[in-house]
Amino acid sequence: MKRRTLALCILALGLTIPALAAKIPMKPGKWKVTSTVAMPGLPQGIPGMPKFEPMTEIECVTRQQVENFQPPKGQTGGDCKMTKYKIEGNGVTWTMKCKDNMSGEGKMTFTGNSYKGESQLRTGPTLMITKFTGKYLGPCDKK
Repeated sequence: MKRRTLALCILALGLTIPALAAKIPMKPGKWKVTSTVAMPGLPQGIPGMPKFEPMTEIECVTRQQVENFQPPKGQTGGDCKMTKYKIEGNGVTWTMKCKDNMSGEGKMTFTGNSYKGESQLRTGPTLMITKFTGKYLGPCDKK
């Protein structure tokens, strides 16, 4: 598996969170998102790449992102497409299919001003699991 492709897929799954915000119980605004990646069988990560440490980012989720679902585009060069997307109660589930024999699935559960979730990406026999949490911090900063 190409290292760059794997890194782009990790980024795609992490950036999927705002894109999956259509009609789900998520407020527009500033969110603190923490994600942790694990690869069963590779506890130290991929040789030559940094170890899998938790990553935290602050993201501004717009009202438009909350109201209009769009599958993730651009993060993997447009190589992934959403194949299923379901909102039920305070949760959302999805599956996606990517080129190069990759596929993924995930779920998120919202509770007030926070959410938690997990996504899995498979390429051949390799499985990558990303667990993430989000916490609402308030309105986005004015530009």
